[in-house]
Amino acid sequence: MRMYPKIDLYNIYADRLVENNFSALLPDVTKKRTLENINHAINVSDNWDTCMDIGGGTGHYLAALASKFKQAILVEVEELDEQKTYENKFNNFKVIHSYIEQYKTDKKIDFILLADLYEHIPDIRSFVAQLSDLQEPGGVVYIMTPNPIRCGPAPESGLYHTRHPNGHIKQYTTQEIARLMENYGYTLLFKLYEEAPFRQKVKHFIYALSRRDKMWQKKIWFQLFRPVLLLIALPLLPILEYLVYRSETKHNQNELLNLTQCLVFKKMVI
Repeated sequence: MRMYPKIDLYNIYADRLVENNFSALLPDVTKKRTLENINHAINVSDNWDTCMDIGGGTGHYLAALASKFKQAILVEVEELDEQKTYENKFNNFKVIHSYIEQYKTDKKIDFILLADLYEHIPDIRSFVAQLSDLQEPGGVVYIMTPNPIRCGPAPESGLYHTRHPNGHIKQYTTQEIARLMENYGYTLLFKLYEEAPFRQKVKHFIYALSRRDKMWQKKIWFQLFRPVLLLIALPLLPILEYLVYRSETKHNQNELLNLTQCLVFKKMVI
């Protein structure tokens, strides 16, 4: 009898994290709810052979997923230092520097992660058709995308495509996404909301501390001040992690509060 993966993805994520934007001692601890939601989504997939993160940036989420699947594939146009580190550390972690529209494979993908990508795709119908081609019935697609109830339409976004070549094309309602996915054999299993304003404030605070710790480590004057910084910050991180997690767990159905909608789709028919 096959057992579901343990709900421990956040701990693996924290252990494997390689992030040049953060100090190793002061990582972003606000993602516990995100990783727990992804872990639940894995558990509705029929198989755990191959997973794919499309547009996954550094590959930080995929590095954790690689512990659950036999093979983990990152499809990302931009080349980043962290990607090579993950490839060297984990034998089942593979990076493809390509747009997904140009990526050709006969391999079927059991779990596809789209973290902050859906809203960037110019031809969303062709994109979803390609997702469907990549999966057999039983495959799962996990979509994290802006919640337009909270964020407003794409033109109000700072990453709107007229201001940035790869910015937001459209920010979709849950119903719009579900209707399109249903046309290609997918059923919406559940939806959640995350990234409330409290998380954003905590993340910005940690980032400010961590970035300075990373930048200033080589400065002689900072060596005198750094123990004081760490003495204050290190005990604070688990407290902030707990507060963010409790806040997001409490409000995970509140679409009026949260910035991101998280949708889990399972392919039911060919």
